[in-house]
Amino acid sequence: MKKKIKISFIGAGFMSQIAHIINFKKNKKVQLWDIADYDYKMASGVKKKFGFKGLATDDADKIIKNKPDGIVIIVQRPLMTDLIKKSFKGNLNVLSEKPPTYSYSEYVSCKRLAGRKIWIKGYNRRCDPIIRYFKKNINKFHKNFGDLLNVKYEIMSGNTYMGEKHKVKPTLKKKIWKGVKNKFPHWLKTKNKKLYEYHLNSACHFFDLFDFLKIEPIKNFDSFINLDIFKSSFVGRFKKNSPYCELLITNSKVSGWEENLIFNFRNGNCKINFRSPLDKKESHKLLVTNGKNGKVKIISKKNINSFNEQSKIYVDLILKSKKKDYTDFRDGENSMKFYEKVWKNFQNN
Repeated sequence: MKKKIKISFIGAGFMSQIAHIINFKKNKKVQLWDIADYDYKMASGVKKKFGFKGLATDDADKIIKNKPDGIVIIVQRPLMTDLIKKSFKGNLNVLSEKPPTYSYSEYVSCKRLAGRKIWIKGYNRRCDPIIRYFKKNINKFHKNFGDLLNVKYEIMSGNTYMGEKHKVKPTLKKKIWKGVKNKFPHWLKTKNKKLYEYHLNSACHFFDLFDFLKIEPIKNFDSFINLDIFKSSFVGRFKKNSPYCELLITNSKVSGWEENLIFNFRNGNCKINFRSPLDKKESHKLLVTNGKNGKVKIISKKNINSFNEQSKIYVDLILKSKKKDYTDFRDGENSMKFYEKVWKNFQNN
């Protein structure tokens, strides 16, 4: 049997357990190596539950010393950037949660340290088969339906975790890292930092999907931001067209998930209806409507576990058994730029 890829984790909490560790464990090419967390008792339980070889301290030093082939960093965002930098200084490949930094300048700093090492961020919508299908066939839709007029991305997220629970419960009741300071953009006003942080995860995630589909914002930003709504509109460059683009995120306490990405062409439209990344029952759907005759074609793609697909990409890239263009290594870079543009516009108006 070929030598297995050694994967270590920093962060043993909820998202690690339900979305990441469990999928690396399924991969026959992987040996779970070290696990580390401030909550040492929880990390000990996770080691036993998932079969990690070693239990490290709450710091990355021991993990780096033990030289895994790749590290996965799934921690609260205030801790993320420094751990990514330390891992790259230790010459490790990294898969980190999204977004990995609070500012574009910090992103560039991490990227510079990464050098030629692999760095994948947690924007796993890129792994969804329905998005890959749409991207592959976009020229056909242009040909059939004419110019692209506008793009709308609407998300109403409620119970995004679909009832999932910790496999191993945490034991710490307080954040012992509370004193860690977030490295916000230098130009961000103090009064806006809380909202900037609140929407950072969701907005960057979905801006990254615009970037993956090669929609580049070029002018006319218009933004509205409060605790419950994040809305941004802009004119974007996409396949030689300049469509009007809109991202609307509405936070809701209701149980459920509604996420639609709509492309309106001159003579028809394409609507992608996503399910939650953790929904194991429903499938993603692409509804293609012919504007001339009103006929609707439904294309359904099985809701593969995009977290699992992302873990396989990471492992295969380490093994160099996949082409590098399978995933876009800029993921997270332009979305951070988008997000900062939105906030600059918001502060100036």
